[in-house]
Amino acid sequence: MLSLIIDRIGSVGPTELGQIHDRWLGRVTAGSLLASTGARYSQVLDSFGRFAEALGVCSPAHVTPALCRRFLEAPLRGDQRPSTATSRLRLTVLRSAFDALVSTGVIGENPTSDLAVPYAVNPRVPRPLTPLEVRRLLLAGRTAPGDSLRPAACVLALLGAVHGEIAFTSAADFDESADQIGFGDGATSRLVDVPPNMTPFLTRRLAHLRRTSRAKKLDWDPALVPLVLNRSADSYPVNSVAPTVSENLARALRHAGVSRAGVGPRSLREYAANATLATTGRIEAVAQQLGLSSYDAAARLIDPAWQKHWGEALGDGVGCVG
Repeated sequence: MLSLIIDRIGSVGPTELGQIHDRWLGRVTAGSLLASTGARYSQVLDSFGRFAEALGVCSPAHVTPALCRRFLEAPLRGDQRPSTATSRLRLTVLRSAFDALVSTGVIGENPTSDLAVPYAVNPRVPRPLTPLEVRRLLLAGRTAPGDSLRPAACVLALLGAVHGEIAFTSAADFDESADQIGFGDGATSRLVDVPPNMTPFLTRRLAHLRRTSRAKKLDWDPALVPLVLNRSADSYPVNSVAPTVSENLARALRHAGVSRAGVGPRSLREYAANATLATTGRIEAVAQQLGLSSYDAAARLIDPAWQKHWGEALGDGVGCVG
């Protein structure tokens, strides 16, 4: 379907495809759409173009609601059924793309206007790390004796940062004198206290980065030096930033031998939520620590069994790592 549009790129006047991408780029520039999300939108739209062409539809005007519905339910590689989240993302992308075409008069109506994907509550049960697993992770999660990257990345996740925040944290965001670190920007921007038992892992990482800078005879500008990536997050393909962080956390878990069923990189952030509730007793503090705007979202990270077993001990300082 998109081949006819793509062939016209560079002709006089804006193209349909260009207008769609310009709309998404404008939202990225305005801050209402993450750059990684914009790139994902483009990937989904390209997939829909190939899907439609394979079915003999080569013009936006010939796209029907039935075709769009088939795309929403189209299997993934390996014939795996798409998740509800994937189908909802596909619908969001198609609706936005065809809205752009309607607004410019390319087509008369949006074929997705009456389509819907029912919302499904995430069935995931939180599996936060235990304090003992946190201790093991920080001490044994290195991939080599001199590895300071993975322990530092684990600390950021254990403080409640999401993968994107971890990737874009710079050396300047860690204030050694105040034992605080800054995460996020805009509405999610926050300063988080670093517990004394976790501070040494960030301090060691900073020392390593300074030594590396001197060895390579580079100007030391902590604002430009990523804390837990080997190069600037902007230099990565936009959709590989979060997976890179996730793989670093997963490798640390494997090297530490933390392999309990259901435990993965998300378990570190879930630990932050449960530890914060145990030490403060306030779900509001959990939302603030993790940069969440919804108390319900914070509550979904809480594991009652964890709180029963570890909450009182951690609140008293008995279960703290370090």
